Amino acid sequence: PVTLPLHSPASFYLSVIDSVTGCTSNARVEVDVIKVDTALSVSGDSVFCANKPVTTSLQALSMDGIIQWYENNAAIGGANGNLFNPQPLMTSTYWASVKNGSCINNTRSVIIQRLPVPAADFSFGSNEQCINAPFHILNKSTEPSINNYTWQLSDGRSFSSKDLLLAFSQPGRIGISLKVISAEGCRDSISKSIEIVERCDVYVPTAFTPGDNGRNDGFMPRFTGLLKFKRFTVYDRGGYIVFSTNKPGEGWDGRVKGRAVPTSVLVWILEYEAPEGRPMMQKGTVTLIR
Repeated sequence: PVTLPLHSPASFYLSVIDSVTGCTSNARVEVDVIKVDTALSVSGDSVFCANKPVTTSLQALSMDGIIQWYENNAAIGGANGNLFNPQPLMTSTYWASVKNGSCINNTRSVIIQRLPVPAADFSFGSNEQCINAPFHILNKSTEPSINNYTWQLSDGRSFSSKDLLLAFSQPGRIGISLKVISAEGCRDSISKSIEIVERCDVYVPTAFTPGDNGRNDGFMPRFTGLLKFKRFTVYDRGGYIVFSTNKPGEGWDGRVKGRAVPTSVLVWILEYEAPEGRPMMQKGTVTLIR
């Protein structure tokens, strides 16, 4: 066999001579050349943040080939047209195979990149804070490549630090927004609000009526602008603990080991931190009414 490079149709002649008789036989073979057009046109960007739509278009320029598009070495079902709009869930590689007659060839590969998006978040403890009392706002945004933080407050102030230490001289509701941008330019934002109260008080009821009517069933302290609840303990008249918790918002239901405590007067002690971090303790009595 002979392999020859062909760029256009050609005719080949074969002449055979019998060495005994000297007779000659000739044959002619027509060879056609099939060309596979693998040209590929790309329009649009190839890098996208994961929360943005992909607008890239790929077009195989072959006019008479059978086309099959591939994503990461896997054929894409139904993707057989010249024009293809990839929608990758993650960074993926695309190309098309073009078949013309018995010949198959591939276009060049195109990588569509999906970049991770930061998730903006922050916390400030209690939703109520005291006037003129500094408190921290902790940045809880996730994505290691964040390199830009922009804080905007509804009172007009703005900051670019990662975390904030704030104080407000006027009571009222304050809006706080945070925008984060990754090193690749992907961004996210979040907004929250906080109430600045003029007085930071503790209120503990003087009586409660435990039961199942959904009204005044639990006994617990209520805070206005307090930074940190520490412990709330209830004692019977003999000095024994009937209830204790270090969880904000958790109250006593008037039972001890499942048994209802009868009508009685009990003593409570509340421990907490004042807005400036100073430890505080309050004591009082409560009447349990059955």
